[in-house]
Amino acid sequence: MPVSMSGDQAKLVMGSLKSVTFPGWAGIAPQAKTAIRALYRAMPGPLGEDVPSTLDALATAETARRSASQGHPAGYPAGNFGNAMTDLATLLKAEVGLQGATGDVVGWNTHTDEANGLDRLSTAVAVSEGQSHVA
Repeated sequence: MPVSMSGDQAKLVMGSLKSVTFPGWAGIAPQAKTAIRALYRAMPGPLGEDVPSTLDALATAETARRSASQGHPAGYPAGNFGNAMTDLATLLKAEVGLQGATGDVVGWNTHTDEANGLDRLSTAVAVSEGQSHVA
């Protein structure tokens, strides 16, 4: 987890918005969610707090995904960085209460192939910065 997200405040860390889903068979997901919420409702300690919070986060992610437009709504470039910016734009547009966000950009190794790698990554960031509005 990035240092910027450290501390005791609640946080949700995810690889992508589409990865934040309830596991298992979709046909029984609503009933399973209800049963799990009931099982942990009155439980003291971390599970009694974390399970309902996780179920709430899953519901929030589902709401955000439903409200999202298809593709890269703000014209972000294809790839991991563009996908991260698209997810961020989706969460902001859905007004889910996001207070802070960070995204990883891999490949900033300055020990090998510096010129080509830096040009490619700088271009991706520049294109994204030029499209930094939430569409």
